[in-house]
Amino acid sequence: MIDKSYKIRHKILEVLYSDWETHDNEEGRRVGSIRIANETNIPIADIHRYQNLLIDKGEIIISNNDGQSMITILQNGISAYVDKRYLKDGSKEKLDRVYNWARIIIPLIALILSIFNLFSNRSTSSKTNDLDIKTNELAKKIELLKK
Repeated sequence: MIDKSYKIRHKILEVLYSDWETHDNEEGRRVGSIRIANETNIPIADIHRYQNLLIDKGEIIISNNDGQSMITILQNGISAYVDKRYLKDGSKEKLDRVYNWARIIIPLIALILSIFNLFSNRSTSSKTNDLDIKTNELAKKIELLKK
């Protein structure tokens, strides 16, 4: 499952992009964080938390309007939304986590199977030796009976 921070950032950009597109690609178009929260059902605190990451990437800018963040999408944000950058990054991070776990688990399983195989081979070898001894003893008895 993709980490929620990636999904939230994508959703924020989605609302901003949709508004930008609806208003004939108007530059500097501002959308309030409350509207984004209402349209996406994302808690306002999460929007404020993750908008800073979008600001750092140069994808949005923020202005303050009576305590509400007014957000404007920038060209980098449009590109990020259209390219589904955050969904791709989230998927990549998820695959990296699976890969990291697999790098630990697979050798561990191989070690356990090797140990099991070692003990299994010892047991089989012991049984084979016992059968060889019994076969030799039986062969000697048969030879004695023939004489």
